[in-house]
Amino acid sequence: MIRRTRLFMATASALAALSLATACAVAADVVVQPKAGSGLVVTDASGSQIRLRVNENGEVTIPVLVNGAQQNLPACVSATGQLGPCAPGAVGAIGPQGPAGPSGATGPTGATGPQGPAGTGSFALPYAGNAAVADAAFAVTNSANGDSVVGVSADGVGVRGTSDSASGISGSSNRSYGVFGTSSNAAGVYGLNKGANAFGVGVFGGSDSYDGVYGHTTADAAAGVEGSGENNSVGVLGGGKAGPGVKGFSASGYAMVADGATQQTLSQGGWVKAMVQVQQGPLGIFRCFNSQLPASASSAAPCGFKLHLGSTGSSDIDFGFPVYDRFVSATINQACSTCVINVSTGSNSNTLHVQVFDSPSGPFLPANLNYYLIVY
Repeated sequence: MIRRTRLFMATASALAALSLATACAVAADVVVQPKAGSGLVVTDASGSQIRLRVNENGEVTIPVLVNGAQQNLPACVSATGQLGPCAPGAVGAIGPQGPAGPSGATGPTGATGPQGPAGTGSFALPYAGNAAVADAAFAVTNSANGDSVVGVSADGVGVRGTSDSASGISGSSNRSYGVFGTSSNAAGVYGLNKGANAFGVGVFGGSDSYDGVYGHTTADAAAGVEGSGENNSVGVLGGGKAGPGVKGFSASGYAMVADGATQQTLSQGGWVKAMVQVQQGPLGIFRCFNSQLPASASSAAPCGFKLHLGSTGSSDIDFGFPVYDRFVSATINQACSTCVINVSTGSNSNTLHVQVFDSPSGPFLPANLNYYLIVY
């Protein structure tokens, strides 16, 4: 270890002696005695860099020991301050670096600075973000009359939202549309449910005081609301607790049009449940309609009905479903001004017994008369 003060004092004395040796022929020590508060300074040739400084209090400064070229031999000083090479064993080998000490405690959080002014920039596109929050990951509020979020795409989806357990896209408005979508050649609003949840819907609309879903179009032969279903699914489903499940209105056209067979549950009335035309030559079911069959088979004679001949002027038709509690209309399809047709419940609840005779008190007529039956 170098004792810096004594080392520097010895070095200063030696340099001072060399600088004055030529001026003095007598072998004697050279003494430099600065004034009080001063010191001995040796600089470079320009006088701007200090090479050596000895202060009056004995402090010695040699800057080259700090910023000079590194050397590979140590220097030592004696007890009297004499500088020289280190004696063997004076300097030991460098030991291994010790372990790092523990980190100090984190200081308290500083005060929050003032809020900066609102920026004028925008999102850098394309932009993608990820968040794990209980509330909305992205929320925009517009307190004026404009839109909160607008998405426009040339060929793709304007705005797309997906979710595993909540709403993919949720919109609310106090005076206008909660969600509004437009498209030139595709769906204005499109919803798809691809999950395993059987009760999930592609698009859901609800309202406390107005229509849940409203559709409007000005195109000819188009639909304000259209639904389609594949396999056994329903194209459009409507349900009401106190009002109609589906209601149709038209100022000048049909309020409701069914381009296909119609069906109604057997426990309710209003629509036809079955129709039969029995015709002679030979006797059989000529035309019919069975609302309880699939639409493709509902009008293919004999439509699942069975005709049984009884006594003269009578026959039984088994419809395959209860008809004993239905309204029935019977009409004779033959020129006979005095003929009378009588319909009653047959041998079971699925059968109607038909009797045809000439006048209420007249004889039974042959069983091969033509007649119609309509079951409501």
